[in-house]
Amino acid sequence: MTALDAVTKASEDQFSTARLWKGEAPRKFRRILAALEAQDIPMEFNETVTRSARRGLFRVFMGQVKSTFAYEVWVFSSDLERACIATGQITRNSSRQTLFKKLEPPAEF
Repeated sequence: MTALDAVTKASEDQFSTARLWKGEAPRKFRRILAALEAQDIPMEFNETVTRSARRGLFRVFMGQVKSTFAYEVWVFSSDLERACIATGQITRNSSRQTLFKKLEPPAEF
């Protein structure tokens, strides 16, 4: 490995991202963002709205369209440990959380 390869790898490791949390709870989402901001941890987040289709019989639609929200919070891999500590009380015992999962970052990160 050359010196250039080592620098390139270190740069990629420094700027790689990890998903800290994913869930559907807006209150928990806001608390996680506030905790990260209080610790000056850079983050990126996604809010996704999905709409379920109405069911109908003979083109007569019944019921309301339901919207559900999904949230994701991403941090730099180098900040992941600090982020987990900062949000530990918030994310503990969450059945929908995804901690320490390295994935592709959101497109705008």
